[in-house]
Amino acid sequence: MSPEKYVKQVTHKVVCSKSKKRDIEKQLLAEITERMQAGEGVDCILSSMGSADEIAEGFNESISEAEKKACKRQKLYKILIVVVLIIVIAGIFIRWYMPKTNDVKDSQIFNQTEVEQKLTEVIDLLDKDTYDTLQEMSIDQLKPVLTKTTMDNAKEDLSTDWGERTALGSIYSQEVTQKGRHYVICQVNASYKNVSVTYTITFDEHMKLAGLYLK
Repeated sequence: MSPEKYVKQVTHKVVCSKSKKRDIEKQLLAEITERMQAGEGVDCILSSMGSADEIAEGFNESISEAEKKACKRQKLYKILIVVVLIIVIAGIFIRWYMPKTNDVKDSQIFNQTEVEQKLTEVIDLLDKDTYDTLQEMSIDQLKPVLTKTTMDNAKEDLSTDWGERTALGSIYSQEVTQKGRHYVICQVNASYKNVSVTYTITFDEHMKLAGLYLK
């Protein structure tokens, strides 16, 4: 073992301030260096000085209780600071990762009128089976779903004959932020001659169609 490592082991076990530990390190290293210059080997010197625990115990006996308590308080403060930092970082991560909602009328990203117009446009295109246009206004991940075959199957799950649309209800919109990305989720009830359909439609922050659900 090197003298430096031995001394570090000693001071690690001494309950005192940092400045006091530095003084102890200097004292021990000076003693070891002096004996080495006198011709003694390192192993012999460290063995004769005793174990790190024994040396540390001797120093601890000479340190006042007041200084020991102050040192322990300092360590406790450091631990508390680390714990607080972990909690803060975890809170920031959770806040960033977990979805947050906001009324679209208060959004700084989305315009409520534009959102409602885009929603109505999507429903009109669905009613007309105009899937080429819907694909153009959608994110890439949604495009494979927006085909006549897929959408006809989805519509047939609700009714084989919808009939003409007779009414479109109030539109409810909510901004959702997750992992730094912004979306607006809209829901509206549409009445057709033979069926009532609830549309849940999502747009990303570029007003690209990002989600579509019918029930």
